Amino acid sequence: MAEEEKSIFFPDDSHKLWSFGDTRTYQRLSSNSSGFLRQLFIVNIVFWAAFLIYFVLTASQPFAVQPLLLAVLLLPSIFLSLYVLVALRSAERKRLKLRASGFIIYAPLSQDVFNEHCIDFDQVRSLRLALHKRHFLPEEECLIIERRDGRSLVIPFEEVLTDIRRSDFMARLSAYRPGLLDLSEAPALPGEGGPSFTELWLHDFATQGTRESLGLLPAGGSLKEGSYTVDGIIGGGGQGNAYLAEGPNGTVVLKEYVLPVYRGTRLFEDLSARFFAEAKLLSALDHRAIVKLLDHFVEDSRGYLVLEFVEGPSLKELVEKEGAQPLSTVISVGKDLSAALLYLHGRFPAVVHRDLSPDNVILREDGSACIVDFNVARELERDSRTAVVGKQAYMPPEQFRGKPCPQSDLYALGATLYFLAVGQDPPPLTNLSPFEDAAEARSKDPGFAEFDEIVRGLTRLNLEKRIRSADLVYEKLSRLALKRRES
Repeated sequence: MAEEEKSIFFPDDSHKLWSFGDTRTYQRLSSNSSGFLRQLFIVNIVFWAAFLIYFVLTASQPFAVQPLLLAVLLLPSIFLSLYVLVALRSAERKRLKLRASGFIIYAPLSQDVFNEHCIDFDQVRSLRLALHKRHFLPEEECLIIERRDGRSLVIPFEEVLTDIRRSDFMARLSAYRPGLLDLSEAPALPGEGGPSFTELWLHDFATQGTRESLGLLPAGGSLKEGSYTVDGIIGGGGQGNAYLAEGPNGTVVLKEYVLPVYRGTRLFEDLSARFFAEAKLLSALDHRAIVKLLDHFVEDSRGYLVLEFVEGPSLKELVEKEGAQPLSTVISVGKDLSAALLYLHGRFPAVVHRDLSPDNVILREDGSACIVDFNVARELERDSRTAVVGKQAYMPPEQFRGKPCPQSDLYALGATLYFLAVGQDPPPLTNLSPFEDAAEARSKDPGFAEFDEIVRGLTRLNLEKRIRSADLVYEKLSRLALKRRES
């Protein structure tokens, strides 16, 4: 596994102290702990204090402590205290990251110092899940990694599942290195259901070795044993295409992910993870203003999400065809989108869309708005930095810095409403004012000044001054809509 300077677990909250072989040692930057060496010193002080108290109470001549005796005890006491510290830390929770090339294992040495062990799959002689008894702890289910160099590592499986579900761990491992995990000694789990859809499609990825069809799917072609018939392509890119198709219950959209034929590559890992993330996220969402996931399957080394077909133009297409929209339409879209964001941000953990823009919102025939693309949406993790994604004109400063938050989506909402009201993309990184840029619209509608205030509040560059939550946006827009109806 290639050496990486940054920590896998805390990339922006640590710096590397040293590395030896396949182990890297880091120190947390934000920790307020006293440090490993100081703890070692404290253990020694406690040991020597206890020893002297015992010696004074038991010796016939308390102060006649023999120097030789002290010298003999000094070295063992240091090694004993070091062993105690390491033993205590080894009982603390470990974590494990699974990658296409192997494992990264987090092992704390103290509250501020930790190791990351990198183990390539090629270095693993056997990997099994079995009941195991560690030290004085009760027997528990453990992941046992036996290396080709004779060393072994035992991790409670409960700790492995800190960052990933059990079924997803099994599925990804099966995809990255089929047949490596031995489950013959694994304890039975009462009440556990069948494999998740993630397990099924990752297993299918793992068993693929060739791709029969190259290029676009032809019109009239069928997928999933005839369940879906392709009508034609409606969009595409370098990593897959979107097709209109007929399914068992009517017209659907097939969103395609083209996976590399060969397993174990970084590209395979990245693309399969993106497919997995979007499928998992959409399967958990249920809101009228969010496109629904209807099905999912893998065929010919391609993953497919079967999505609800939302008929109507995107906001981008609508403005390109008709120009700036009436304020009533803008307010209605804003209420739908703020309601959707309130739903996403209210989940635990909160879901941040990161790419809300006119391209990704469709206006249904009844005039309601629907968000249709969740390709880069993610569940918010504390103190995590992400890749910079999104469209520049719709991204706030913190998202450019790789630190998106729910308020980042609110900035994108304000920029999208600006686009609808003014009829053009907003300038990037700007506290937007449609009132200043849409003279014709403001002269025709007395409510435009209040709408302008809402957009200004949504697009403040300073997070502290930006509107804080989607429910406040919905409330402001609803109040404005009511005023307009009553006037």
